[in-house]
Amino acid sequence: MSTRTIRTAIGVPLAAALALTTACLPGGANNSDGSAATPSAANGIDELSPTDAFKRASAATLSARSVRVRAKVKDAQAGTIDLDVTYVGRDRARGTMRIGDQRVEIIQIGKEEYQKGNKAFLKETAGSEAVSFLSGKWTKTTQSGSGFGALSGLGDLRGLLTEMEEAGLQGWTMGKPGKTAGTPSVPMTGAGEQIHLAAQGPPYILRMTDGTDHFDFLSYDKPVTIKPPPARLVVE
Repeated sequence: MSTRTIRTAIGVPLAAALALTTACLPGGANNSDGSAATPSAANGIDELSPTDAFKRASAATLSARSVRVRAKVKDAQAGTIDLDVTYVGRDRARGTMRIGDQRVEIIQIGKEEYQKGNKAFLKETAGSEAVSFLSGKWTKTTQSGSGFGALSGLGDLRGLLTEMEEAGLQGWTMGKPGKTAGTPSVPMTGAGEQIHLAAQGPPYILRMTDGTDHFDFLSYDKPVTIKPPPARLVVE
């Protein structure tokens, strides 16, 4: 696996999200945070090989009732892309994507997806004439696929984790237990990337980074309700 794996599966497609939307519109001993290492992970994740540890972490992550993913991705064409998405179960998600002054909200329920962009986003993707018509409105489309991977432009999280499992993480190493953003964790390092896994309770994925792009997995299993927007604000 290389640094392109994460960026191709999750980051890079975001740059194409603007174009996709247009078609939908009318017309070590210490962790990186400096925390001290502890002798051993309570859930034993550090005693597994990198491949087995990631396989267990992937299963735990995808089995969570909900998880919030916040990310910052740098793309040569789009610039810096900021994401904040909450996934609920296998077929619901809601979040936002920002690229410069452009912002778009996205709701996914099964294969149905709703998008609402701000004026800068609408002007860039659909032209000035569409701003007044679509401002404050949600556009509805039907996407192929379901679950974590169906949210347009956000890539396929389930597919990404499966791809990384199949790659086997050869050459990766398990680090010593420490903390990631205050949570007990174990880092895995390889191919210029680092993945932090929870060291207590379910071995959830906590962070993926290559030093430039960052994906933080937060607020696991929090109660979240995702509903479609009001029908009066939806444009198909």
